[in-house]
Order: sequence, then structure tokens, then C-alpha cells
Amino acid sequence: MSSAFWLGWRCILGLSARSKTTQNLIRAGEGVLNLPSDDLAREVNRLARTTGSDPVPEGKQRKGYRFEPGKVRAGRPDAGRC
Repeated sequence: MSSAFWLGWRCILGLSARSKTTQNLIRAGEGVLNLPSDDLAREVNRLARTTGSDPVPEGKQRKGYRFEPGKVRAGRPDAGRC
């Protein structure tokens, strides 16, 4: 998923038809949208250019993405100290 933003009371999600998010939604028939609080912005931004896809798709490579198998853990401030 590339983005999520609010217009009034509606949440708008940016999805590519070819994305893993879309594939997972079709496969599972449901999804979860986590809305972190403002105090987690730094951790969320650490994940901005990571993907769980290996190999990294060419389009994402051009945008500077890197493969990260443990994305949630990678966003934690103490991730480098594990």
C-alpha cells in the first residue's frame, strides 16, 4: 500500500492492482489498517522504503526500496541492538 490519508470521515488508500497488499486482500478477503499515533511517526518513516518482497521488484528498486523480512521489527528504534 502506498498511502493512506483522510478526507473528512473517509480514509483513502493508495493501492496498485499489482501490489502485495492487493494480492493479500484478494486472497484473504479481508485486511487490517493500523493507524499509529503521532508519537510513532519516526518508526513508521523508518519503514517507508522497505518491502517484504524478495527479490525487490524492479520498480521499487528504482525508488530505493530494500528487502526487509522483519519489517515491524526493523521500524523499532532498538532494532539495531537485537
